Amino acid sequence: MAGGDNELSVATLSLGEDEASNNQLDEEYEAFVHVLGIQEDDEEDAAAADNEAEKDLEEMEAEAGALMTGFGTLATALLQRLAVDNVDSIVDRHGWTLLMQAANSGLSELLEELIKRKVDVNYGGTAKDSTNSLYLAIESEHTEVALLLLKNGAIASATKLVTTPSVCADQEDGDEQEEEEVDDDCALFQACRFGHLDVIKEMIALGVDVNFALPSTGDRALHVAVMFEMKEVVELLVESKDIELNALNESGQTCLFGGAGVELLQLLIAKGVDPKIKDVDGETALSMAKELGDDEVAEFLETVTA
Repeated sequence: MAGGDNELSVATLSLGEDEASNNQLDEEYEAFVHVLGIQEDDEEDAAAADNEAEKDLEEMEAEAGALMTGFGTLATALLQRLAVDNVDSIVDRHGWTLLMQAANSGLSELLEELIKRKVDVNYGGTAKDSTNSLYLAIESEHTEVALLLLKNGAIASATKLVTTPSVCADQEDGDEQEEEEVDDDCALFQACRFGHLDVIKEMIALGVDVNFALPSTGDRALHVAVMFEMKEVVELLVESKDIELNALNESGQTCLFGGAGVELLQLLIAKGVDPKIKDVDGETALSMAKELGDDEVAEFLETVTA
């Protein structure tokens, strides 16, 4: 009996351990499910918050659109009612003219009214950054407005320099230091960045200088189009009879140094861009691709520079 009691005790102990183990597993499982539930709730809350934020943004954009449309309608009515001798003289606190406001906001009706009143489509008001209506229309992606401006003489603004100040904040020892930098830009380059083919085609048809170089960097339209991998823009530019395919920027680099994909590089080299050109530091498009770890581009360039 003693042995039997001992066996019973061991069996009972074993059973107790199994039950304890099972209870622990149950507790861990419940804890896991609880945490998972919290995570799912958090994800659902985050998704709901994102949807709400997106909805709020859409409502704000709709309200802003209605507000600007109302502004355009009111401004048009006032222009028609009042005898304003020189509409170019009307500027806001930022130095923007009515035409610049219309271009930036895509207000075609107001823009057409201003053009009827012989507005200077190339006048940039008193804005400190020297911006102009054509640049603003392209930057805001109002391509129809940009085309309307070009058809009414704004081609002179296509390569007109715009200085864009950018504030860089460096934090050192908890102190925020602001340093203002100025970048040069122009409407032609903005159109290349955004891939506005119709606008670029119109500019070329009107005789824009496709080889215009920014004074600060020496970059051309082709450099910009390649850098932003705008294949259709590149195709359009290389077909221009005036394009300088091997034009160098201030760093001595052709458009091949822009870090584009193989397909774009194949197109450029086939059109006559020299892959063996070295920049001011003795780098080639191949050596730069290797430094950047772009193996696919490097492998291709090795086949055309051997």
